[in-house]
Amino acid sequence: GAKSASFAHNSMQREVQRIDPDKTDVETGVLGRLSDALISQQKFSVEKYNIYKGSQSLDGHHGSQPFIVDAEGIPEINRNPSITNMKDIVKSMNQATESDSGVFADLFADLFLNSLHDNELLTSALSNAHISTAFRDDSLGKAFEMVAKIISTRELRGVDRDIFFIPHSNWDAHNKVLWNLNTNL
Repeated sequence: GAKSASFAHNSMQREVQRIDPDKTDVETGVLGRLSDALISQQKFSVEKYNIYKGSQSLDGHHGSQPFIVDAEGIPEINRNPSITNMKDIVKSMNQATESDSGVFADLFADLFLNSLHDNELLTSALSNAHISTAFRDDSLGKAFEMVAKIISTRELRGVDRDIFFIPHSNWDAHNKVLWNLNTNL
């Protein structure tokens, strides 16, 4: 069973997202290990998505870091720049490294530029995504609608598999257990 503090909400959420009762790979989540297997054993291209907020369930050893997406898509980086060509300047500053820049500066620049590129690619793909399915008009329905939009862009993004984590709260029923279950199911 779980080896965390009983009834401590953050500990129980971590245990559920990891689902590693034997503690064989404690730094990963259940969906991250699934992604690792798809990448290393099946040689699939995999992208991972947290809808609304980060989750330990997508933590793994292989592949890219998970995107965090809300119901509107990827938040635009520097939505209101102080100058019109800010993004070009930032890219230019991070592309040119010197021999004495240092390994951490090079790593930061590389990760930053990759993040900008991935952000732009997914934003562009989602702006052209059209789905015909109607979803409920609540946060869970909007999350599933975003999942459907992302899935519809899979070929454009060149990805074999997408893995998603959508948080859904209100399962902590100290009382009214049946009412909570009926409401959430």
